[in-house]
Amino acid sequence: MSADQAAIGPDVLIPLRDRFGNVAGHTVVDAADKNLAKHRWYLLGGGYAVRVTRIDGRRRMTYLHRTLLGLQHGDLRVGDHRDGDRLNNRRSNLRTTTPSGNAQNRGANAARLLPRNVYTRGDRWRVQVKVGGKPKHLGVFLTIEAADEVARLWRAQHMPLSPDAARAALASHHGVSL
Repeated sequence: MSADQAAIGPDVLIPLRDRFGNVAGHTVVDAADKNLAKHRWYLLGGGYAVRVTRIDGRRRMTYLHRTLLGLQHGDLRVGDHRDGDRLNNRRSNLRTTTPSGNAQNRGANAARLLPRNVYTRGDRWRVQVKVGGKPKHLGVFLTIEAADEVARLWRAQHMPLSPDAARAALASHHGVSL
């Protein structure tokens, strides 16, 4: 183990550099993947761990999570972090999916004040989702709470990779209703 990397239980922290070479953060991988620490990894602006490689003589960014999932450059499948943490690169947290499956796991935009799929309509709240790239109107509600509840229930039923579906499955497993 190098001086920069550290073990945390069965996992390994790999340092991530900024463009000046300074350590800007760390990513965590399983101990079985500690050999990846021999490469120089960088923290990308979007929060991903990447390294620069050469493919056919051209410089390319290789994402750590895609490397762990075996996704080659040009593979249209995407890697998804189950918990949404782009620096948690344990294999148990990664899965291969489609772009639309990955979008299901996207949480609310922190900069956006409204819940996901909820929009204002005068003094009321409109719920709209996209199905197959086409908008689907789910209703207009008097309160933001009612609109958010409808949006969450719809996502839990129709988007199996969404956090809402995971919460519903967990609640069902423990005999709790949402």
